[in-house]
Amino acid sequence: MQLQIPFLSTVELANAIKSRKISCRKVLELLLARVSRLNSNVNAIVLFDIQRARLRADEADAGE
Repeated sequence: MQLQIPFLSTVELANAIKSRKISCRKVLELLLARVSRLNSNVNAIVLFDIQRARLRADEADAGE
């Protein structure tokens, strides 16, 4: 069963990451793709620091 990341609660998402069903980096990339598709209509996010977000996700996956 594929995880429906955008629709998980924070607790469910945290549990999926903790149990290594999905990585932080994968969650980030899925959510960035969703934002890319939807943000132009609502302009909800105006500032992106994707490089830093990817770095932090990789650090979290590595346990740093």
